[in-house]
Amino acid sequence: MIGMNEDFAVTLVGLDEAFRILNSISSNSEKVMARTMYRIAALNRDAIRLKYTPRSPTIEDTKAGSGAGTISKTPSNHKRVHPGGLERAIEFASSAQEASIYVAANSEAGAYAFVIHELKGIKWHKRGLGTISKGPKADDDFIPRGIVDHATQSFAILSDAQTKALKAI
Repeated sequence: MIGMNEDFAVTLVGLDEAFRILNSISSNSEKVMARTMYRIAALNRDAIRLKYTPRSPTIEDTKAGSGAGTISKTPSNHKRVHPGGLERAIEFASSAQEASIYVAANSEAGAYAFVIHELKGIKWHKRGLGTISKGPKADDDFIPRGIVDHATQSFAILSDAQTKALKAI
């Protein structure tokens, strides 16, 4: 039995190496996660723009849907449609801790984005010609639906990045 006044020593072998590894993981982790979150946000933003975001009809959509005559493609024609404003307005920001996908209120489609995203059944009811031509996924709540549908790909990016980071140690 060891008394209160006797010396007791514990030697830990490899503790310096463990601290070096932990320090290396910590310093590399922020860089890895910043790049990973950027990749995840970019993947989701691009998918949301491509498949999930409602769109105004193109000239071809308008002609096909209305049976109207030709619409001039000259820039001076005031009837010319410019679809894709909402798609172009979807942005993202990312850091090592988080990623956000959003439509800025001051963008070309800021006010429209809220109406389309949140007010289906209140301010609008039916999908338009342009949205129909994009496919069945283009509809309201386009940002969260796109993120949920791409969760598997996002997790794969995260898993791959962490595996590479651990192998680099």
